[in-house]
Amino acid sequence: GFHPAPGGSSAAGDPMHASGNAFLPWPNDETLRIAAFIGHRLYAKKDGRGDFTVSLEGTPRDVTCYGNLQCEGISGNVNVDGNLECEGIAAGDSVNVGGNLSCEDIAGTVNAGGDIECETVSGHAAAGGNLSCEDIGANASAGGNIECNDIGGNASAGGNIECNDIHGQT
Repeated sequence: GFHPAPGGSSAAGDPMHASGNAFLPWPNDETLRIAAFIGHRLYAKKDGRGDFTVSLEGTPRDVTCYGNLQCEGISGNVNVDGNLECEGIAAGDSVNVGGNLSCEDIAGTVNAGGDIECETVSGHAAAGGNLSCEDIGANASAGGNIECNDIGGNASAGGNIECNDIHGQT
């Protein structure tokens, strides 16, 4: 296991804070990463133990979560392996969710393997399942149905499209 350097825990003797340490498989780039480990292995749903959910308060910048995430908001890019529930994502370039996404407002582009349910997406929105949003600023696509008020670009769906106004092609 991990033992601090003699004389206490310092950044130099702490493998969780050491610069360039091979233990951590990602760069030191100020992104909040949320993961669970079993021993030295990254905990994953494929281990047969189910999912884990993390709840965050505040508004961190750039988040990667290897489980489900519930949060007030995020400022920046978001990558979640499971489901994401949040109030808003501000100033993000991209939001990528492996499962379902439920969020009020997203400033940027969103991709979800499951369903997307939100108020507003300023960029593109792509769902593997159903897509239900009030307004989408650019293109919208879904493997299932699309239900919305306004789409600023093109719309394509494997199911039905119900929308008041589509500015592009269907």
